[in-house]
Amino acid sequence: MEIVYSGKAAKQMKSICKADQKSAEMIFQAIENYASNPQVPPDIKILKGKKAIFYRLRMGNYRVVFERDKTSMRNYEIRHRQGVYK
Repeated sequence: MEIVYSGKAAKQMKSICKADQKSAEMIFQAIENYASNPQVPPDIKILKGKKAIFYRLRMGNYRVVFERDKTSMRNYEIRHRQGVYK
């Protein structure tokens, strides 16, 4: 499965890398693990948006909001759990 980051998600990931390298490595690892084997979801929850169905991947204190299909995983937000759903 191809992993695609939006501009916003890439910027958020860069700031997480600068602030907390250990959490950034855990996030990258969780995304890679899910993309390589989506049948075994680590901690996935379905979120409903206005136009599409989004998923949430929980990794420690961070959340990855993404959309998926058979060939790709499009990451839209990677933020701390306190501000990701606003």
